[in-house]
Amino acid sequence: MIRHHRLRLRLTQGQLVAKGQLRGLEMSRGTLAKIEVGLQTVKARELFILAIVLGIAPEALKPKGLGHPPC
Repeated sequence: MIRHHRLRLRLTQGQLVAKGQLRGLEMSRGTLAKIEVGLQTVKARELFILAIVLGIAPEALKPKGLGHPPC
C-alpha cells in the first residue's frame, strides 16, 4: 500500500524518504524498497510518519489479514 500511495503522489522512494526524514523518519531508500516488496516489516512509528507524508490515515497502510503482504 505504501508504494500505491507514493506513486499516486508521483514521488520516488528517495523523495518519500527525504520528506519523512524532515519529520523524524530514520529510514534509507533501500529500507523503503524492502518494505514495499514485503522483505522487511515496517515499525509503527515509521508507518505513522509515512502516513503523514502521504496524507493518509495510518490505518490505510496496515496490512490486512494474518500475513504481511507488501505495502
